[in-house]
Amino acid sequence: MKLGVVFQAGSMGARRYSCRLIEGLLDADSTVRVVLLVPADAGTEMEEFAAACHSRVEVNRFHAPATLSSIRWVRLLQKRFLRSVGRETAGRDLRLLNQCDVLFYPWPYGITPPEVSRPLVFIPHDLTYTRNFGSGTICTTGGYVWQRELHRQWLQRASCIVSAQYTQSEIHRVFGSEHRVSVIPLSRFTPCGRLPESEAADRVRRLGISGRYVLCINNLSPHKNLSQLLAGFALLKQSLSDVKLVLVGYESDRVQGRADMTTGLALEEHLAAADVIGLGVVDDRDLVGLLQQAALLINPSLSEGNNGPGLDAWDIGTPVAMSEIPPFREHVEFLGIRAEMFDPRNATDICRAMTVLLAHPELAAKMAEESRQAFQRYTWKTVATEYLQVFRGAAGGL
Repeated sequence: MKLGVVFQAGSMGARRYSCRLIEGLLDADSTVRVVLLVPADAGTEMEEFAAACHSRVEVNRFHAPATLSSIRWVRLLQKRFLRSVGRETAGRDLRLLNQCDVLFYPWPYGITPPEVSRPLVFIPHDLTYTRNFGSGTICTTGGYVWQRELHRQWLQRASCIVSAQYTQSEIHRVFGSEHRVSVIPLSRFTPCGRLPESEAADRVRRLGISGRYVLCINNLSPHKNLSQLLAGFALLKQSLSDVKLVLVGYESDRVQGRADMTTGLALEEHLAAADVIGLGVVDDRDLVGLLQQAALLINPSLSEGNNGPGLDAWDIGTPVAMSEIPPFREHVEFLGIRAEMFDPRNATDICRAMTVLLAHPELAAKMAEESRQAFQRYTWKTVATEYLQVFRGAAGGL
């Protein structure tokens, strides 16, 4: 089977879990060949990944479609696309897509399904836009209707995979229970597992981090719930003054300062005594080093399709505190891991969860080790075997 994996610029998480999935597919079935279709203006990391997979993965560049914010842009963007890259280039891109047996879109955000003859499989990630978590999400009626229309088109044209029963139930809530949605939980996102302790410590030191710290890997979207985390961390500092909060993720380097309980912000006027340090996006090995050296990982999200940072922490053996929300609870039940859970809308409870793990390191270490051992039983080869069933089903049994 020749599988085309189509990437958009944007989601780091989609790239990371897609690479792990491809490794699992190659391990699970020697007949699988993968074509990575990446935007013409993207970096070279996918070529580097393909080289490590030898001759079974190739990379082709194509002109990725522009993301759409409303239906009135569709015809205009189509005309602009043909003018800018030419009909010959557009035809070449379609030929690249149609030469594959199946096309897999790990995160088709803001785009319509392509007009191709090949079967499509996609991951909708989550339906956060259907619940208003504040400014920065799709809050307008027009934006909501258009995003829903995009998902409706994908559900009609493509086979759907999600990583949590919760996301499946959200799709059925919004679009109806007639849509078939396969639920396949994911394994770790990191490519390397634990680093040598000396390398992990050196990477953290070079990033300018010292002492005990709590790690949060998230962007600044409202549903990531950073303000409640900062308020909870400000409470924590009243009893554990030596601890820092380190943020990693898109635009997290905009957050620097001292956590303030009243505002739920990191106040920049206190940069000289900053206890909140935003690093922005870091490379995979730096991320593993940060996870490995952290006192704990925390994920305070209000809504998610999956807890990717938690998966990495359980694989490495780092204690985890996380929101008591349905998809995170599924991790506990399915994987048999342990985490200190909290009410994400309650700063006091967030503080309590962090305090439990920081003030009782033996308990935290025990929970982390039990989780690491439980997590080893669920590998990407297992995940890939289930994905292959969906891919082959979409392709008519190839």
